[in-house]
Amino acid sequence: MTPRAGADLEAIHHYIDALSPQNAPTMVSRILDAIDSLKLVPHRTKVKGQGRKARNPVRSIAIWPYIVYFRVLDDESVVRVVCIIHGARRQPKRFGR
Repeated sequence: MTPRAGADLEAIHHYIDALSPQNAPTMVSRILDAIDSLKLVPHRTKVKGQGRKARNPVRSIAIWPYIVYFRVLDDESVVRVVCIIHGARRQPKRFGR
C-alpha cells in the first residue's frame, strides 16, 4: 500500500468515525478484506484511458461507496494499492507509483 493509500484509509476511518463511530471499523475492515481478496484474482478491469500495453496498468475494485485503485506488479508478485477514493469523486487523472 502506498503512503497515499494509507492516508486515504485513515481519512475514511476518521470521516466515518465522526459521523458514526460504530461503522468506521466495519468499513475499514470491508476495504481491507477486499484488498486482501486481490491475492486470488489480482488482474481485474483496467481503469479507462490506459493503453493495452501499459506495463502495470491501474486497476480498480469497488467497495461501495469507495473505489480502490491498484497496480499488479507481476515481476514482484505484488499488488500495490495506489489510492482509495469515494465513488462520487472524479477518478484521478494520474496515479502515482
